[in-house]
Parts: sequence; structure tokens; C-alpha cells
Amino acid sequence: MARTDSALLVHKAGDLPAMGTFPSSANTLYPKGTIVTRSSAGRAVSPSTADLSGNPAVGVAKATFLNRTGDEMGGLDDSGQIEVNYGVYFFAYSGTAPQPGQVLYVVDNQTLSVDPSTGRGVAGIATETRTLNGTAKVGCAMSPVFASEAVA
Repeated sequence: MARTDSALLVHKAGDLPAMGTFPSSANTLYPKGTIVTRSSAGRAVSPSTADLSGNPAVGVAKATFLNRTGDEMGGLDDSGQIEVNYGVYFFAYSGTAPQPGQVLYVVDNQTLSVDPSTGRGVAGIATETRTLNGTAKVGCAMSPVFASEAVA
């Protein structure tokens, strides 16, 4: 097929959603812009340091949500809805520099890795590695769709 110099009309299945909501986990703080994973019960989780839950990432917290005892949400499971943005987001990485197309795994709520060590959940797919503000970061396509596709 020859190159074209005019617009190419393609069929499109539709846009992917840009955000979703998930019920909150008990006694959890979700800082804005950090990675949110989803538990086997379907609840939003803010992964801790050295996360070994195996929960897949669903995106990043749209705002800071407080669901701890004494906070407005009340601190119980399912007492609030956590809004999560989907898309490509840049995070620090640990270990080997990721290459585009590699599967990334959740280390904690702000760090990714190409190392699938026991218990690390799938974060998504690497889009690029670059230095931002003097720090090496990796772009990760994150959403329930990307996480499930990376597993497949």
C-alpha cells in the first residue's frame, strides 16, 4: 500500500473510559496522584512499601481521599467511593530501566519495576523512560484494561 497525503478515515470502537470509581478499603489514605490497586474484593487499595498483595493497579487517585477512623468517610470498608484516573502516568522505578512495551509491576503507591517478584501486582505497560526534574521515571499506561492486557 502506498503512503497517503490526505486524511485516512478509520473505524473506531470508541474511547476508553478516562476514570472509574471503586469502593474504599477500611482505614486507608489515598494521596492524590498515587497508584491505586484493586483488591480481590473489588475495593481500592493504596499499596504500602514493599507491596506483596499481588493486586493489579487500576490507575491513580484523582484527589486525596481520607477513609480512616475519625475522617468524614468513617474508616470502614465501602464507606466511600475512590475516584481513579486512567491514562499514562510517570512514576519512579526501581531496578532495571524499563523499555517501552514491558510489563510493569507495583512496588508501592509511587514506584514501579519490571521485576515481577513474588506478590507484586501488574501496574500496566511501559510507554517510555525519561528524566523529569532530574529523576529517572517511567511512563505507565494504567487502567483495568491495561493491567488485564499485560497479564494476558
